Amino acid sequence: HIGGDAVCWGEPSPGRPWRVAIADPRAPHDNGDFLATVELRSVAAGIASSGHRSRGVRVANRSFSHVLDPREGWPAEYAPAATVIAQDAATADALATALSVLPIRKGLDLLEHMPGVEALLVSDSGRTFASPGWYRLLAAEDRHDPSWPAQFEFVVDYEIPQQEAVNYRRPYLA
Repeated sequence: HIGGDAVCWGEPSPGRPWRVAIADPRAPHDNGDFLATVELRSVAAGIASSGHRSRGVRVANRSFSHVLDPREGWPAEYAPAATVIAQDAATADALATALSVLPIRKGLDLLEHMPGVEALLVSDSGRTFASPGWYRLLAAEDRHDPSWPAQFEFVVDYEIPQQEAVNYRRPYLA
């Protein structure tokens, strides 16, 4: 383990996965609260985080990352934090840094073309975004069933207003 990056190989004990707690990037204190715990079960896996608030700086109510945005050469503003799991630590580290300067949607789109790579991104406001396979890496106590309960119903009631105007055309609604 070194500065937010770690590599795990084998098993810590027979039949048990490596358990890694994901620090809350908005309050990354040693032994502080964490967002979740992942379980790494492959022969070798790398995990890296980038963009934690502890390395950034606030100036005049603006948040600047310690990571430079290569497109501009300046510190990224309001950068998301990223934790990436890949087959090796170098790939995880490079992607975590890249994801902390990319817009969140573009970062997740990039990962769709990279098999064996999963990530959790946290916006500067604390909202989380994850790649599709991230949730299956979570420890059992952190998983939840995202499906709706049986008999659950979602109803939207919308009324199209009637306008008394010469050129009024009903709006299209889907």
